[in-house]
Amino acid sequence: MSDNIEGPQSDPILKRLLWKNPIAILRRAKKNNRWIRRISAGSLTLAALVLLVFSILPVRQYLDRREDVREAAVTLEAIQSEIAALKEQVELATDKVIVERIAREDMSLIREGDKLYRLSVDPSTALHLPLNWPLPGLRHLLVGN
Repeated sequence: MSDNIEGPQSDPILKRLLWKNPIAILRRAKKNNRWIRRISAGSLTLAALVLLVFSILPVRQYLDRREDVREAAVTLEAIQSEIAALKEQVELATDKVIVERIAREDMSLIREGDKLYRLSVDPSTALHLPLNWPLPGLRHLLVGN
């Protein structure tokens, strides 16, 4: 035998058992090897499954988080554009000339001492177009019929 492999001659207890019942020792060794192989194969399979599960879950979480970040970026961009529009409205609201124009045109407000004249004219009676008017779209805009 080679130097690195120990045989039954080097262990006195194994040598004694070998002389008493050598076949039982060989059977026991084969049976133990089968169980060791089965346990090893099962352990390796289980370890591979656990490694696979724990390697897939973080990737899935990463992809979900990446999608959340994209949605948050879109929401942020919409909010920032709304903020910019509101800032522009605030700037317009602080300009006295613009505020006065809006108050006069939209709310019919006047300054002290000014007179407000309102004309109430029915648009259908204000303008009479001939019956053979060639532009019906314009007729609708002007007369309202």
